[in-house]
Parts: sequence; C-alpha cells; structure tokens
Amino acid sequence: NKSAALKEDKELVQNRLFRSNKLWALAIDMEESLGTTASTRAAYDACLDLKVATPSLILSYAKFLEERKYFEDAFRVYERGIKAFNWPHVNDIWLTYLSRFVARYGGRKLERARDLFEQ
Repeated sequence: NKSAALKEDKELVQNRLFRSNKLWALAIDMEESLGTTASTRAAYDACLDLKVATPSLILSYAKFLEERKYFEDAFRVYERGIKAFNWPHVNDIWLTYLSRFVARYGGRKLERARDLFEQ
C-alpha cells in the first residue's frame, strides 16, 4: 500500500529530525536570543532528556546558568553531562566543572570538593 509506505517514511523522517543535534542547537540558539530564561532552560533540558546533547552543549548550558547566577543548577548540568558521556568526551566537562566549583566555593565546601576530585 503506497499511502502506508508514505506514512511510515514520514514518521521516520520526523523521528530523525526530532533527534537532530543541529536542529536542537538551532532551537536553543533561538531561545537564548529571543526566549526567556525558563524557555531556554526547557529547550536545553529537552535536548538532554532526548539524549541528543553534545559535550559542548552541556558546557554551553552550564555557562548559560552560571551567567544568570544559577550556580547549583549549573553544577547539576555538569553532573548530568558527566553521567551521559564516557572518556575522552567527558574530559572537558570534568575539567570545567572542577575549576568552576573551586572558583565558586574555594575552601568553603571542602568535603564536596574532595568527593568531586576523588571521582
């Protein structure tokens, strides 16, 4: 049946588009430019939930949150990124997370910093 085949092709294309890194990056760029903080966060979170995020997107999301003073939320984004990627892709996320954490808290949260460095 030709109509069934067309419908199946359309669903395959829609699914590929929905999981496209480039389209998600474009949507997030648009949200950062034109949307609110909440709508931008929702776009980033959707990208992470769909597992189409890249290490650079994780770093961009954390930076976006840090610029708006959502430091603990940014640290949670780093942690999600660390869980999502393996070596060597996770290396930049780890280094940025550790340096930002130490810069933010210095010696005030020694136990938590020790736990991070031991991982």
